[in-house]
Amino acid sequence: MSKQAPVNEESQQRGVILVIVLWTVAMMTVVIAALSTNVRTSASLAGTETRRLSTEMLLQGGIDVAAATLIASGDNIRTVSDGHATAIDLGNGNIAEMKIRDAAGLIDLNRAEEALLAGIIAHATESEDTGKAMAQQIVQWRSGEVGDADSQPAAFISVAQLYNIKDMDPKVVAGFLPFVGLYSKEGRINLTAAPDEVIASIPEIKPAEIDMLIAARNGNDWDNNNIKSLLDDYDDYVTLDPTNVFMVDLELVQTSGLILGTHLKATIMIDKSADIPFHVISRSW
Repeated sequence: MSKQAPVNEESQQRGVILVIVLWTVAMMTVVIAALSTNVRTSASLAGTETRRLSTEMLLQGGIDVAAATLIASGDNIRTVSDGHATAIDLGNGNIAEMKIRDAAGLIDLNRAEEALLAGIIAHATESEDTGKAMAQQIVQWRSGEVGDADSQPAAFISVAQLYNIKDMDPKVVAGFLPFVGLYSKEGRINLTAAPDEVIASIPEIKPAEIDMLIAARNGNDWDNNNIKSLLDDYDDYVTLDPTNVFMVDLELVQTSGLILGTHLKATIMIDKSADIPFHVISRSW
C-alpha cells in the first residue's frame, strides 16, 4: 500500500495541472474573442467617424459655394437669397440641396416693433391674445437686458434665448422660432426673402395684400404700382433692401459613401470690400 501512494499523488497533481491548463485555454479563448469583437467594433466606429468627418468637411465646402454665389450675384442678389432650393454638385457623386436666405427676411428679435412680433406669434398660435402677451414679454425682456435700445451688446445673441424668458411656453416658442432672427435693417422685414408666414404676420395686412406680396416675391416683381403702394402703406414694417448677412441651409441629398441627409446650417456675412470677402458667424449641425 505504501508503494501506491506516490502514484496517486502524481496522478492527482497531473489532474490539477490539466484542469488549470484547460481553464487557462478557456480564459484565453474568451479574451481573444473579446479582443476580436473589440477590434471589429473599433474598426466600425473608426469607419463611421471617418464618414462623419468626410461628410462634414464636404458640406463645409458648400458654405464656400454659397458665399461665392452671393458675391457673384451682383444686382441679382434678390433672386439667389430668397430661400429657394438649388442643387449643387460637390464632386464625386455628392449632391447637396442649398438654400440661401437674406437674414432680414425673418423678424428681428432685437429690433422689430412689438406689433410685428405679436403678428408672427399670433400667426403661429392662431391667437391674437397670445401674440400680444408674448410679444410684450419679449420686448420687456430685451429692454431689461440692455437697459437702452441703442446699447451693445444686443439683448438676443441667439434665438434660443427665447426659452430663457419666464412664463414663455416652450411649445409656442418652437412654433414661431423658424420665423425670427437677429439681423435686419432697423427692424424691418426684407420682403424679397420673407417666408409666407412672415408676410402674413404684418400687422393689419389683408389676405388679398398677402397674396399680392407673395406673388411679387415669387416673381421678383416689385415695380408694380399696386405693390409700391403696399410698400408705402407698411413702410414701418417692410423694406426691399438686402442686408449683408445670410442664412445658408445645406442638406446632402445624394452621395457615394457619405452620410445621406446630413444638414449644415450657417449664418455668413458678406463683405466684398474686405481682404476676406465673407465670414462665418455661426454654424450648426
